[in-house]
Amino acid sequence: MNTRHPRPIVTIAAVGAAVLCAALAPGVAQAAAPARRAAEPSEAQMRQALQDRLDAASAAQRRMAGTCDPDNPMTIMGCLMSAGQQAGGGSMGSIGRILYFEKLSCGEATTNGYICDYVIQQDMGPGNAILGGAPTQSGTGRFIHTPSRGWVVITR
Repeated sequence: MNTRHPRPIVTIAAVGAAVLCAALAPGVAQAAAPARRAAEPSEAQMRQALQDRLDAASAAQRRMAGTCDPDNPMTIMGCLMSAGQQAGGGSMGSIGRILYFEKLSCGEATTNGYICDYVIQQDMGPGNAILGGAPTQSGTGRFIHTPSRGWVVITR
């Protein structure tokens, strides 16, 4: 009795299908690989991410200052900001401008991005007179690199 096991038959069609799949979907094998973490942000990238955040906050303050309606108590913050704007010479454009920035250290965050420490001095507009000049302070933030916006910061 013949006890030989039959060999699998590989047809030309099967080989052709495998080659065709590899040619049509070269990214399939790469897609399964984990995404590479961006290198930690440079001092300039960190400063820009913080400046972008401060610019957005300043724009929101300017919008709010424009909502003052003395007859509407819901707009009290806008009225206070408008009064502060007038007391400071009528301009809120310099609030949040970074005067000095220094990167101290960065370490990988447990989820994504980097936790970084820095020293910052920012122009507080009319508040500088109250504070005796632009204050210098230390800070910590999570810096995350995004494909569409570059580096963004989430401060604690």
